[in-house]
Amino acid sequence: MTTHTPTAYEGLLSLDMLQIATDVVDTSGVVEQLAEWDSADRAGRGLGGRPAHIPVRAALILFILPALLGKPMYVREASEILRFRLAGKAWNALDIDFRKWDSHTAPTWYDRLWRTLRYRVRDVIDPFPETPHWRRLSKEEYAELEASRDPEFVASRHARTSIFMSMLALASAKVLNENMFDGWDGDIAIDGTPIE
Repeated sequence: MTTHTPTAYEGLLSLDMLQIATDVVDTSGVVEQLAEWDSADRAGRGLGGRPAHIPVRAALILFILPALLGKPMYVREASEILRFRLAGKAWNALDIDFRKWDSHTAPTWYDRLWRTLRYRVRDVIDPFPETPHWRRLSKEEYAELEASRDPEFVASRHARTSIFMSMLALASAKVLNENMFDGWDGDIAIDGTPIE
């Protein structure tokens, strides 16, 4: 039986490619915005939980890299980049200390990246945090859940999500050079919305 490691044969990621993803995240200001929203949500409460192995900035950079490489934006793709395609300088640039990673199994890489994205990003912008993602709800359960939602909370989280995504899209447009899509005959869309 073989282990699925498709990115293992693609070689190390160039620091230039990492820098593009870094510039998108840093130019966007989303890390600071997420911290501000998180602080407002936790007013008077501590952060709680254990420290993240992967900082929010690094997790967002890793999540953007698959898109730059023409791959699906899945946590699995990002974790495989982290596991197989980053050299020591890249780890340092992301402010991740490799020595703190005592286990090097595939689930460890995925889980640590997923935890940061879930608890430090998604939980701050998710309009429906009470919805279980690990099982399907019956119609009755969903109706009860939907009736219990605070419309004001949902609207504010939808606004946060729109702001977050717009900040990243605008930063991408600023960072990528104008001739990036020269010769491109395909369509360009964000969340299914065509861009002219």
